[in-house]
Amino acid sequence: MIGNRLNFLLIILLFGCNTSKRFEAREKASECQNDWIYYDCVHDSSFSIKTLLFKPYKVHHITAFSSLVIGVNEAGDTVGFVDKDFKYNIEIGTKVIIEKSDWDLDQKKRLRPVSIWINDKKINKILCSVHIIGYANFKNP
Repeated sequence: MIGNRLNFLLIILLFGCNTSKRFEAREKASECQNDWIYYDCVHDSSFSIKTLLFKPYKVHHITAFSSLVIGVNEAGDTVGFVDKDFKYNIEIGTKVIIEKSDWDLDQKKRLRPVSIWINDKKINKILCSVHIIGYANFKNP
């Protein structure tokens, strides 16, 4: 009887700790995304990045979310961009071309990327390695 209670308490402790760690990971990812600063791309020419993370355009009820790509540029910097019109898929590890895009003020307010809350440390590290997100157009090479 005491053994069963002890096993039960151990299970509760293990799952409780695991849930706490998952919550902390989600909070960290959420904090990183809330700290992102958005800017208008000023590059006159296009350039490519190697994709580390991609989240597609999404509509949930009446709310639309822009596509998000985070990748590495030629200089080795981790950079992020959003596209209001890109409705395709980008495979992780492939190159995507980034071009300047014009977003009006209303689009900038309404079309943010969908929040990413995940327990994957690798993805959270990618999310937190970016601080500035550019408004852009994506093109598959």
